[in-house]
Amino acid sequence: MLGLILCLIPIPIMIWNFFLLKKRESISFEMRKGWICHCCKKSNDMTDVQKLNKILSENNYHICTSCSRDRKLKILRYPILKWIYKFWDEFTMSSSISHYSKIYIGLIFFLIAIDMIFLFNGLKIRLSVFYGLLNFIYWILNTSKTYYTSINKS
Repeated sequence: MLGLILCLIPIPIMIWNFFLLKKRESISFEMRKGWICHCCKKSNDMTDVQKLNKILSENNYHICTSCSRDRKLKILRYPILKWIYKFWDEFTMSSSISHYSKIYIGLIFFLIAIDMIFLFNGLKIRLSVFYGLLNFIYWILNTSKTYYTSINKS
């Protein structure tokens, strides 16, 4: 029963993600290239030549001075935030995260296939809890990444 619940919970999250994408505009490219601060989502003042140089270079996302100061103050107060910020920056701004998400989805399908093979052979392993939980975590992370790398359409 728990496995069924965990497999059905991502459906409302998928629907919310669909409506979120209709209402918002993605700015992940601009954030990854450093044109926009990825904390406050305000534009950095750059000339066209600087933007062209950043397009040709690797991803060099950065945050503005005030957001950097706020982060350092929060890290002084709560040291665990250093690791959370590092994970979140890598998760939202890394271009290799799509590769990891493909591996993650492959792992989910692999667990489903193993569960079905054992089920047809008469063994009940109950892997539905594991792949339901993995599916739930994937959609929560994907929706939160979509939310934080987009702005409302104007």
